[in-house]
Amino acid sequence: MPARPDYLSTLGIDFLIRNVNGLIKDYNDFAGVEHGDKTAKIDPKILGVVFTMIQEYGGGPIDSQGTFMDRVKQMKGITVFPHYIKRNDTVFADAPQYGVPVVLHGHTSRSHRTVVEGLEGATEDFGRAIKLW
Repeated sequence: MPARPDYLSTLGIDFLIRNVNGLIKDYNDFAGVEHGDKTAKIDPKILGVVFTMIQEYGGGPIDSQGTFMDRVKQMKGITVFPHYIKRNDTVFADAPQYGVPVVLHGHTSRSHRTVVEGLEGATEDFGRAIKLW
């Protein structure tokens, strides 16, 4: 689940989880009704939270974002991926113009390289989470 580390977005994580769980329950209750075609029950999983639009200062997220990231890490039952996706208006703004994903475009600067490293790291985190599921 992608999320910005800010007040409303982090409130939304808990809200989204509660609503998805309610939807799963309602669906499975309906699937268990014994008339008509047999419908399989579902059991989707939330693999984790990846933070997006991170602004860095001094090699890590700015303090205000770090505070919200820490709050989510303390939520019971929520996995937070160790890598995050940085905000870089220059790198992301040009990508659609050339039709080449940011990770495949040549690394023109250290900043571009760290954006790509974050994207690749978040992808690896997601891959590990799927394997554990």
